[in-house]
Amino acid sequence: MKMIRQILIIIIMLNVSVCIASEPVNPSFRMKLKFLRGDSSNGFYIEDDHRNQTLYPGENSIDIECKQITNTMEELVYDCLYHNNNKKHKRTSNVIFTYRVIYQDGGKILIKCEQFSKYSDEDKDETNTDYRYYVPYDISQEDLKAVEEYFDRPIGPADKFVNPIFNMELQPYSRHTWPVKLTPNSATMNVNGRIWKSDCSIVENNFLRILFKCYTDYEEEGIRLTYEEYFIKEESKDMILIRHADYDEYRHRSGLSMYYIDKKDIKKSIKKKCVFDNLICY
Repeated sequence: MKMIRQILIIIIMLNVSVCIASEPVNPSFRMKLKFLRGDSSNGFYIEDDHRNQTLYPGENSIDIECKQITNTMEELVYDCLYHNNNKKHKRTSNVIFTYRVIYQDGGKILIKCEQFSKYSDEDKDETNTDYRYYVPYDISQEDLKAVEEYFDRPIGPADKFVNPIFNMELQPYSRHTWPVKLTPNSATMNVNGRIWKSDCSIVENNFLRILFKCYTDYEEEGIRLTYEEYFIKEESKDMILIRHADYDEYRHRSGLSMYYIDKKDIKKSIKKKCVFDNLICY
């Protein structure tokens, strides 16, 4: 009986800990946020914005009930119920707010907020998704370092490519592209005899995909930060096609192109057979 009582107490304690919202693990989620574009408000705190509260007190009030369902370095998620008390248009809507860090560099941190809304009443049942971007007003150097150290850690080896075909020069397959030679810390492009070299570091490295964080000096434009993705898209009889996508510093995609590697060249340089289906070279 005593053991059963102890088990019940543990279960109750666990349930209580799940229901009570805890302080965000990622310090950037604890900062005062503002809209990235087109907003002059004083900003807001995520936790304050998702506490249980009543908006517009009176006949048209809206009661908000929120619970925290995810709290990690990568994301902070709240599940909120909105009770519209308007007698003519009374309804309940459910909104999931997901906050994710999408970029951090040089003292700046951008956060993407994804809202998934479900409305329900007698005549209506629909879903929609909304995206907004926020940036902390200020963050201490100590907190910034903690966030950067977590997110800048490479996924996969940082000194060599998992799939050796990425060591080969990539040939242009689509228009307005030029040959590219990759190493774990650089990307060199030959543009009609003119060499453009970027200093890069590996963000993600596996058999299928490489994601670089690169700094390129464009002379008149100065040094620019981009994220470069190379992804094995498909394999044909004679070649392997590789898709290249480049993203600006805010991770917005700014370009898309295709490259290829001739399988004859793979046999000559690597002396291994690469199979697309299971993403390995042997």
